[in-house]
Amino acid sequence: MSISMVWQSFITSLLLDILVIVGATSLLYWVNDRTIHSNIVQHRKLIIGLGGVAYIGLLYALQAFHYALDPTTAAFGLHWTFLNLMLLAMYLIIMETGSWLEVVLWITLTGIYFFYYSSPVTVFGVSAYLVWAAILIILRRRGQVIKYNRIAYYGVMLAFGIAGFLTIYDMYPRQFDFWFIIRQFTAYIVLGITVGEFSRLMVATDRREDNLRNRASHDELTALANVGTFNRDTLNLYRQFKREHDPFTMFEIDLDHFKAINDQYGHLKGNVVLQAVATELQQTVKQLDQHAKAYRLGGEEFCLIVQAVLSSDDVARIALAFQSHLAQLQLTQVDAELTLTTSIGCATVKPQHNKYFDVYAEADRYLYLAKDGGRDLIAVEGDLLPRHSA
Repeated sequence: MSISMVWQSFITSLLLDILVIVGATSLLYWVNDRTIHSNIVQHRKLIIGLGGVAYIGLLYALQAFHYALDPTTAAFGLHWTFLNLMLLAMYLIIMETGSWLEVVLWITLTGIYFFYYSSPVTVFGVSAYLVWAAILIILRRRGQVIKYNRIAYYGVMLAFGIAGFLTIYDMYPRQFDFWFIIRQFTAYIVLGITVGEFSRLMVATDRREDNLRNRASHDELTALANVGTFNRDTLNLYRQFKREHDPFTMFEIDLDHFKAINDQYGHLKGNVVLQAVATELQQTVKQLDQHAKAYRLGGEEFCLIVQAVLSSDDVARIALAFQSHLAQLQLTQVDAELTLTTSIGCATVKPQHNKYFDVYAEADRYLYLAKDGGRDLIAVEGDLLPRHSA
């Protein structure tokens, strides 16, 4: 084969490899981060693990087919492109999502392959294989740190490729060919940079999309979920209640006399007060044993939804704890003497609720009962609790 034909074959193979590895990387990120299909989300680790094994197995099968067609080109063909794709696939999968089971599996299978086909087994080959295996272990342990440092990412990738290349080269010793070495490492570097920068682009895109989704679903001032998110969540919880009878309780919270606070201290200080209420509500969420979520519905109105079976005493305890903690806040940025009070209406979803918003309407009705009763009160299912009672 002439030199020009060799380089034409090399360039063609490299372009095809770029398409293959970009496609495989896209699929990996889709399964790992982007899909919302419940079955895939539930089994994504297993899918990625099996997919990685299948992908590398396919490359081995293609390599065997290539070798069967032309045994004179040695085990991995004229350019060893299959080896590059294998090494980079292992590198990326272990870096992103790999498990110890995959690490052990790949080291074991590669070791069997190495010792079975090497003739003879040399100290040099064993050393290269052990270095390759050690890098694979390091990737599993430190991959999440390495991938955010560009120099470390590409440095470890290059070392991984060299170790793998030397292992295979020692298994199938061939006459030294300077241009073969140049082609091999040029292809590996080009593919490595392509997949590395493509991965970084995917991560950056995901972050931008996450940021946009977060801004669309959360209140900018308090960072709590906004009213649009509240509506969607309430609808989903209501549907789940109708299907599976999973209850939830809604705490509608209104900050007392907030207009007076704005009038006395100004709107900027009023924003500080709203942020303090939101922070305390988030603390309540963190302290609960049950799954809960906090929302700002607008102005000084907030909401807490708790997904659990709660007795009336449980509901009262949660509302009283929030009310008590809020009253103890020291708002030195506004006025050290300022004490915040809230009125709270609490309602639990019921079978007689015909629409998803019925539970909110009920909580809202109880909230106004608390406000009409003199504020700084809690109404649980229409019953007013004595002020500051346990």
